[in-house]
Amino acid sequence: MKNDAMKNLAAWGSSKLLELYVRNVPDHQIRFVVDSYSTDTTFNGLPVKKPADLQDETVVIFAVSTTAVKEILGLLHKTGRRLGHGALLYSELFRPHFNKKCERIFGKEPDASLYDIAVSQSLNSSLPVHTTILGNVLFLESMRATGGVIAEVGAFNGGNAILASQYMAAVLPPPETVLPLRYI
Repeated sequence: MKNDAMKNLAAWGSSKLLELYVRNVPDHQIRFVVDSYSTDTTFNGLPVKKPADLQDETVVIFAVSTTAVKEILGLLHKTGRRLGHGALLYSELFRPHFNKKCERIFGKEPDASLYDIAVSQSLNSSLPVHTTILGNVLFLESMRATGGVIAEVGAFNGGNAILASQYMAAVLPPPETVLPLRYI
């Protein structure tokens, strides 16, 4: 996304993600919030408008649920916007800060391909995904750093288990030792 497009932003979705972003990035460029369902006039100090009020703003989608993201993308498509062309996902705004944190944790920034995998899974999953895109990048980076030895406690619809199994099958080398099955 070009820098000039990042100066005329509208955020779609009055979500916790947007609240965190506005609170932690005081110099953000978001001018207003688009929300189809809100009856509020402001959200965290930003005016709330309806989709019909969009003009030439770049729209940042602040939704995690794949169902909501797909619905919003469908509405944005009707206005001539699509990802990379007048619309972007919240993770693009968070990504530079996220990469710096990963560098402190892992000693390097996450592999860019992990971001692509996480975005692809989020946009193409037939199951609802309720994990943030960058949360999935962190999950995959943790898997890579441990050779796939990781456990997830608590799961919703198994989205991370599916992501993990697809990643392990495609990217990680097969385990050196496979224990034989024993039938008792």
